[in-house]
Amino acid sequence: MVQNPPPWLHQALRDARLRYPGYAFDVVARLVPNPSTGGQVTLFRLVCGDCPGMLYHLGPGDTLSNFEMHLKDAHHRHRAQERMHPRRSLL
Repeated sequence: MVQNPPPWLHQALRDARLRYPGYAFDVVARLVPNPSTGGQVTLFRLVCGDCPGMLYHLGPGDTLSNFEMHLKDAHHRHRAQERMHPRRSLL
């Protein structure tokens, strides 16, 4: 059974959405095998709505620092701006 995201992740997402308004990102959860218990554990990743096909690890620790590096990347910013402010056709 997929677990709910931990409280620190909810807070980190709220903070990131305030710092990066208009950017499209969310958490995805996936059950993966846990070799130490033989059961399953929920693994959380971040997905960027502007950069399809990319999943980002959380961290380091209880942070979104790895993902924030992506949000500051010039390629991501360009894609996000294109989505938020599409160019109008001249035809």
